[in-house]
Amino acid sequence: MKLKTLILLMLTVCAVGMAAQTRFEQWMERKIFRTVDDSTTRRGIIAADSVFGIRKQAVESSWIIVPYPSYAPETSWRIGVTCGIYFKSPNPMRISYLNMTGEYSVLKQFKFMATSTAYMGRNQEFSLETQLDIRLFPDYYYGIRNTYDGLRFRYSDRRSMLDMTLQYEAKKNIKFGGHLFLRYADPKSLSGDDDLADSLRIVGSNEVGWYRHFQTGIGLTFTYDSRDNQFYATRGIYARTDFGYYLPYLSRYQYARGIIDYRQYQTLWKNHVLAWQVYSEMTLSNEAPFYEIPTLGGDERMRGFRQNMFRNPFLWCAQVEYRIPLWWRFKAVAFATVGDCYSWKDFMHSKSLKSSVGIGLRFRFNEAKSHFRFDVAKNNYEQRISFYITAIEAF
Repeated sequence: MKLKTLILLMLTVCAVGMAAQTRFEQWMERKIFRTVDDSTTRRGIIAADSVFGIRKQAVESSWIIVPYPSYAPETSWRIGVTCGIYFKSPNPMRISYLNMTGEYSVLKQFKFMATSTAYMGRNQEFSLETQLDIRLFPDYYYGIRNTYDGLRFRYSDRRSMLDMTLQYEAKKNIKFGGHLFLRYADPKSLSGDDDLADSLRIVGSNEVGWYRHFQTGIGLTFTYDSRDNQFYATRGIYARTDFGYYLPYLSRYQYARGIIDYRQYQTLWKNHVLAWQVYSEMTLSNEAPFYEIPTLGGDERMRGFRQNMFRNPFLWCAQVEYRIPLWWRFKAVAFATVGDCYSWKDFMHSKSLKSSVGIGLRFRFNEAKSHFRFDVAKNNYEQRISFYITAIEAF
């Protein structure tokens, strides 16, 4: 399919989807949303502002469908559809939901993701988060390093992943619990299996993770979340620490993996928002499959760098973003990011510190504060400029 045809198709689908969504919101406003007096019973009520940002309450569940175009250097143009289903809840701050997203790119890359959160218990103090990720993704492999010398080869990233996290809210905004990780991977070199060893030798990498395998892991998690909105926060803190280990006998490779993620949001004046994030990720073992080794770049962390180009067992990055309201549903942002990845042997001794700066535009497409995002970024390694179009915030 030609690029112009695909762009026209994406814009048409997007326009139709937004029009349909607007009609749906109007219908929800007329038929479902009710203003409930504080003295009345709240049994069976959910908060509509968790769905559309409207300060009313509803007695029924709801759903939403949003088609969208997107772009990233790793995938080129993509077309995607996301569908959200929100269920009844006696507590307006704890709404169980299911979100499904499918994407297809001009490079014949396919990705399907489903995420859900289910609240349970007498006071809904338990939450079960589930994430399913299925992908068939032709891509480049650059080896495990934090510099790029032009060496790479094409392969097909074929993976299925299921993550489940059960948490208990001990106090307001504070949760802790456990993880279950399931992985199935069958990556293939597009040059043929006979050339795989030679290709890996050229990029200076080993063969860990390059043959069909299954992984089972367990872990612990701790979360503090006081954000005012999960899609576009304007105040509050999100802090999370995860640790996981892939089990012997149930996994081909045994290794540990940890993540530390801290985000803070502050409203300054006239709805101007300053947001920042510090993120670190690590793998502990020489047996970690290549796709589990932390990587810089992409449309979330270290925008401006191609995802998967830089990999190493320890990664850190920090980014700051200034968000400015413009007019109606439009906003502008300016951001800067810095970070790097290291081997444990050369821990924090790299001279290749990476940074990028950029600007962006946001358009809020529903009252839940979900935004289309257009970002332009320039890194300190290359002359080219990267741009990103997607339907979710970087952080």
